[in-house]
Amino acid sequence: NVSSNLVSNFKKLLDFNEIKLVVPRIVVYEVNKHLEEQLREGGKTIENAISSIEKIHDICGLSSDTLNAAQHRKEARKQITALKERFINNKETYLYSLTTLIDSIFSHENCIVIEDDEKIRSMCVKRRIYKKAPFHIEGKESFADGTIAETLIHLTDYVTISTDDNIIFVTGNTSDFPEKEDKRVLHKDIIEDL
Repeated sequence: NVSSNLVSNFKKLLDFNEIKLVVPRIVVYEVNKHLEEQLREGGKTIENAISSIEKIHDICGLSSDTLNAAQHRKEARKQITALKERFINNKETYLYSLTTLIDSIFSHENCIVIEDDEKIRSMCVKRRIYKKAPFHIEGKESFADGTIAETLIHLTDYVTISTDDNIIFVTGNTSDFPEKEDKRVLHKDIIEDL
């Protein structure tokens, strides 16, 4: 679920040498793998909205005030159908535009892509064996997330970091990396290993 504003803001920060973006290779792979899938999901969401509109019915109140939904339903269906047609007609353009923007991030001179080497993979397996976050959720395969966690934990093995540098971990994953009680705080297993 890619926010174009988020990606555009990252691009601006990179262009103005405000940040270095450090990205594990698995993130590059996963983003590229899921772009078309996310676009299809956007189309399904529009279809579901059209279907939901059809389920809106009139509501009769106790007084003579009655909500006549027919006209509202018709207008909403018209607007959402226009959105659907625009989406269908421009889907390839949207995909190309988004792919180009994301590629410009990952290939930027201020973006460092860290390969998952034998050390990261080995530590990821160890993390899995001990059920440390992000493997703390029973029955969930989290090797990609484990690779991300191990890249963060061993970041200084791959990138030179000074004491003045701030490291900000950016994720939309609010179940595997943070504490259950406070989604803004990394899980204690990750903090401990850091």
